[in-house]
Amino acid sequence: MESVFDGGLARTMNPQLLRDWAHAAAEGLASLRGEINDLNVFPIPDSDTGSNMLFTMTAAAEAADRVAPETGVAGVARAMADAAVAAAHGNSGIILAQVLVGLSDAAELITTDESQLTFNQLWAAGLRLGSLAAVRAVSEPREGTVLTVVRVGAETAAANVHASAGDLARAVADECADALEKTPEQLPELANAGVVDAGGRGFLVLADAMVAVLTGVAQRRRRYKGILTGGGEPGHQD
Repeated sequence: MESVFDGGLARTMNPQLLRDWAHAAAEGLASLRGEINDLNVFPIPDSDTGSNMLFTMTAAAEAADRVAPETGVAGVARAMADAAVAAAHGNSGIILAQVLVGLSDAAELITTDESQLTFNQLWAAGLRLGSLAAVRAVSEPREGTVLTVVRVGAETAAANVHASAGDLARAVADECADALEKTPEQLPELANAGVVDAGGRGFLVLADAMVAVLTGVAQRRRRYKGILTGGGEPGHQD
């Protein structure tokens, strides 16, 4: 398959990159599931955000593997989105699924000729559409949740669309990390518990996974310590 790179600049989008990213994201969520679960205090401390996001992303990754090898970017993205929507657990899973729906919609809307679709176009337009869809999926959107982190990622991608693919992905991940650190300032429930938003931490895993797939270099993040352990019922806007 054609690489997404040529001299460091974004070129034709490669459907294999979506598969690789889906698996890297699922693996990242698996390794941090306990940490993310422990952060889950809003709106209900049911300690399952990491588990819900992992279940949803794993379904997307498995769906990407099931499509025919010759399937293009839009087909792979749609298979991932459909599987995530069908398997979504909790509102954190629903929001994650909507981000994948945004990527799928972007792949179909940007151009009818996939040879002209670049990673930068897909990541910027996909995050924007995913952010909008995620807000619509929540009955009472609040600042300081994963919705804020996704929106910051979308805005950053749009502002860096002319950078190299690696630089764009790193900018998105780093701005999402900064947004995550600010979530306790925006949501009193998080400040009272002394934690960042669990869903936002999960989305940062996705952003960091894209950096790793594009550049081969994993982002290093501090451990976000939570205060809860144990399981619970599916959450709401977590």
